[in-house]
Amino acid sequence: MNIDRSSVDAMIQSLEYAVKVCYEVDNRSDDLDKSYPFATGYARATMQDIMQTLKQSILEDSVNSVPLPGTPVAPFCYNRKVS
Repeated sequence: MNIDRSSVDAMIQSLEYAVKVCYEVDNRSDDLDKSYPFATGYARATMQDIMQTLKQSILEDSVNSVPLPGTPVAPFCYNRKVS
């Protein structure tokens, strides 16, 4: 996988902020940004974004990599169900 350092740093920063949002939930507050639904949605969106970035990087690597002659190539299944 070929992800530059600044992209990795940005992903880490996004995850750290999502964790902070989750820690700051206060079910007694009227502030919607401190609600469980907000924290859940924010964390989910962050994880989905990072997952998409990683999948795209893997896809680009598989498209850009050319196997050596005679090297067996295993098919990559993108529609595999996660249990």
